[in-house]
Amino acid sequence: MVDILIIESIKDESFRTSLIHNLNVLGIEYSLQAVNCVGTYETDYTIINGLNSYIKGDFKAAYCLVNTDNSLESSINLFGNMITFGLSGKNTVTVSSIDGASFVYCLQRYIGLNNSKVIEPQELPVYSNYKNDNELYAIMAAITIGLLEGLSASFIEKKLSEKILVLK
Repeated sequence: MVDILIIESIKDESFRTSLIHNLNVLGIEYSLQAVNCVGTYETDYTIINGLNSYIKGDFKAAYCLVNTDNSLESSINLFGNMITFGLSGKNTVTVSSIDGASFVYCLQRYIGLNNSKVIEPQELPVYSNYKNDNELYAIMAAITIGLLEGLSASFIEKKLSEKILVLK
């Protein structure tokens, strides 16, 4: 089981709801930690989908997934392996060929794992419906966590495709 801390700048439940849904689809067991305005936190994953100035503290995680498309106005200290995600080509994780029902997940750099292995850059076709950017970001984060947790790209692609087939 992995501990996940989600930090969001807005009260839009679509990111959190979509992340939970996609982690469940991938079969990843997790526990969510709550974040207060100020504190020190230690988790397996800290996911930042935006920040406000009222969030302060030290966030220690094996991996920090940071959405660089959203506002990051805060005084926080991040400790861990940083993985940026978003729609910019400069992020570690981005997407291409977006059409509303599918996209291509792009891991653009090697990611070192704690056991001296690496995840190589790769592209993964994803067939998944999403209603807004926050849901797209959540799918990107869930896939990244899946890869970090040792799931194969083919397994992830199959599971997310099965989700679409069940919904139709």
